Amino acid sequence: MWQCQWEKMKKQRQDIKDFVQSLSLTTPINPQDAFFGGRTGATTLYHRVDPTQREQIRYVDGTSEYPWVNKYGEYPVGHPTIYLEPENQDLNAYYGLMKIDILPPIHRFNPVLPYRQNFGPSSKLTFPLCRSCVEEESIKPIEDRNYICIHSDEERMLRGTWCTPEMHKAIAMGYRLIKIHERQHGRDGYEWRCLKKGCDGMASMRRNSPVRTHRASKIHGGESSEIIKTGLDHILPIQSRRVHSTEPPWIASTLKDLIQARQRALSRGDNQQFRGLRNRVNRERKACRAKHFQAKVEHLKECRPSAWWDEIKKLSGSSPAFTERSYVTKSLQHLYEPSDDISLANTINKAFLLPMQCFSPLPADFFIIPSDSATQQPALVESNESVYNKLTKLNRSKAHGPDGIPGSVLKENSDLLAAPIGDILNLSYREGRLPHSWKEGDVVSVPKQRPVQHINKHLRPISLTPILSKIAEEYVVYTYVKPAVLSKIDPQQFGTVPKSSTTHALISIIHSWAKSTDGNGSTTRVVLFDFRKAFNLIDHHVLARKLSSYDIPRPILRWIMDFSTNRKQRIKLSRDCFSEWEAVPAGVPQGTKLGPWLFLIMINNLSVADTIIWKYVDDTTLVESVLKNGPSYLQLRVNELVKQSEVDGFQFNESKCKELRISFSRSGGVSITAPVYISEIAPWCIRGRLVTVYSLFLAGAELVAAIIDGISSPYKKTGWRFMFGLAAVPSAIMFLGCLWLPESPSWLVSRGTCEDARKVLVRLRGTTDVNEELQAIQTVCKEEESFDKKSRFYEMLTTSSTREALLVGCMLITMQELSGINIV
Repeated sequence: MWQCQWEKMKKQRQDIKDFVQSLSLTTPINPQDAFFGGRTGATTLYHRVDPTQREQIRYVDGTSEYPWVNKYGEYPVGHPTIYLEPENQDLNAYYGLMKIDILPPIHRFNPVLPYRQNFGPSSKLTFPLCRSCVEEESIKPIEDRNYICIHSDEERMLRGTWCTPEMHKAIAMGYRLIKIHERQHGRDGYEWRCLKKGCDGMASMRRNSPVRTHRASKIHGGESSEIIKTGLDHILPIQSRRVHSTEPPWIASTLKDLIQARQRALSRGDNQQFRGLRNRVNRERKACRAKHFQAKVEHLKECRPSAWWDEIKKLSGSSPAFTERSYVTKSLQHLYEPSDDISLANTINKAFLLPMQCFSPLPADFFIIPSDSATQQPALVESNESVYNKLTKLNRSKAHGPDGIPGSVLKENSDLLAAPIGDILNLSYREGRLPHSWKEGDVVSVPKQRPVQHINKHLRPISLTPILSKIAEEYVVYTYVKPAVLSKIDPQQFGTVPKSSTTHALISIIHSWAKSTDGNGSTTRVVLFDFRKAFNLIDHHVLARKLSSYDIPRPILRWIMDFSTNRKQRIKLSRDCFSEWEAVPAGVPQGTKLGPWLFLIMINNLSVADTIIWKYVDDTTLVESVLKNGPSYLQLRVNELVKQSEVDGFQFNESKCKELRISFSRSGGVSITAPVYISEIAPWCIRGRLVTVYSLFLAGAELVAAIIDGISSPYKKTGWRFMFGLAAVPSAIMFLGCLWLPESPSWLVSRGTCEDARKVLVRLRGTTDVNEELQAIQTVCKEEESFDKKSRFYEMLTTSSTREALLVGCMLITMQELSGINIV
């Protein structure tokens, strides 16, 4: 009799079926029963209920099909060893395929073991908790089925072929192993087969599943992340390691074992073994230090010297290798006094979100895509090859988001993940929505200054978003957002723009200052603006309105706004310390690809008439050139800028907005008249030394002022008052001293009052014998009167005594001006 005839008889004749079921036969292992071909086929993820047909949703099957072989894990290859009725019934002793009797838990919601019902051509794949129920009730119509199990343990017991990883999972979920009938052990020869089956099945499901609502991309994104995370946990499970706070980072477990063995030998008094282990410890210690230096430290010398020095300090023991708590936690602990670190994280999260509570969320239907325009504006479509290239270029060292999927896993499995990730991206672009997991972020608090005394003032929130979300953002930015923004960008915007930097911005600003003050005595007034929480205080209504004016397809606009709205964040203080999830009502996350470009759109039209404004992302500089003795309209222009900013929802941080006045002209006559006055009243023998001492004291005063400014810089509230009051003291002394200063003898002689000049000389010299000096002054004054003004410059150059002095003076002044000391 052929097998097909026998299967047909079992199906048609009830007596044969009852007879076969009454027999307790144990057939050999059939590997096809375990792998059951076709389990990763297409699945309908969405069903629309038809009320006219009285359809109802009775249950939702949330169990992934065959989750432990076809999706992730390792499975043996080669020739296994077959054992019949093994004496050792321990599941941990085997690896491979097994034919067993196993009893499912009766109260579990989601079964985990697949079961092949009615072995043969018409067999079905089920996930039962009772063998008798699935065999008896599955043939009945849905409305006639009984969902209350009344069978005994023997009737509920499953007998089938499974592999050891899924059996371990079943045991962990409450299944009870009854007996092992046969096993095929292959632990001695196996290979890793990580994620391949799951990726193949996921890609097939994405291509063949009907997509009718926006839920599809969300389901797909969540499933893909869950598959990758579960496979990662199976391949690289999280392991704990106990370390001491004073332990160097290069110590390995082998070195610790050798140290313990050496100490045991010392305690036993075994000197020979102790000396041998001591030498091995020394060799292993040097090898560990060298290996750590080559792997972690040596390459930092060329790219990041500061990081290289930090590692060197850890190696030498001058700085701790491990810190139990972060700097932010230590700084804020004494200010807020939370019960634990989680409470502190919740406090920081609420403080970050408090300024955003004044904004109303954007309606969900703000960017509805009309049915007639959806075909006219096709969504972004990316090929699997393009996604593969993106995955291979990922940086392994970049931090991952709350999904827990590092870039190294995506990069190493790029050939397997390119197709499913590409399908998910295309679904997301077509629907204009992101999976929920892509809109969540772990916020790391980066200190702006030390010590940290205020959360919103001294901490900068940086969002760590999923890497898959960054890949999706990068496609949107480089395909649509970047070309659209660059076509309308302000030419004075230097941030985020390609081929521009802070150097270009500084060169442009300094050139404008020098051009406006070149030789005309003008003064340049500069106002430096600082926006308060620039990225966080962005109104989504204003952002959506401004986005609509750019040449971006409407499906992409909807995708961008879905990216910006309904986000969630939590504070990450350490590896295992997180705050609770909180909704983010406004702003764009810092640390994303799309965030800086959205801010450029918000600030692009910020301008003031007849005024030059330089921008570097959120750093804004307003400049006005005021002619000598001319009026200034800077305050009016600042008021206009503030008014425009308030319309867009921006807020200024008044304490950080500064004004700077720049002029290349002398600010007063003291710097010129003082050395001239000294040279006219000083005796000729010490005249040059006195003028030199004046210049020396002038430079020394600037040095002392810089030192005092550095000392008083920590006292920001009172430091500027101290510097202002200190500068008023010498000014008052000089003003009062001018009332008692005598007139210049040369000036008096030039006016014809020689007797007054004699009295001044007698007063200055302290003697009446001043006739010779007075006569010399009169001679000089007469020569100046008879000197031809047209030939004065020529005579100065042709006379050797004056030529050398003129050249030296010009060189000194040139070096002084080039040093920039007189700019401000």
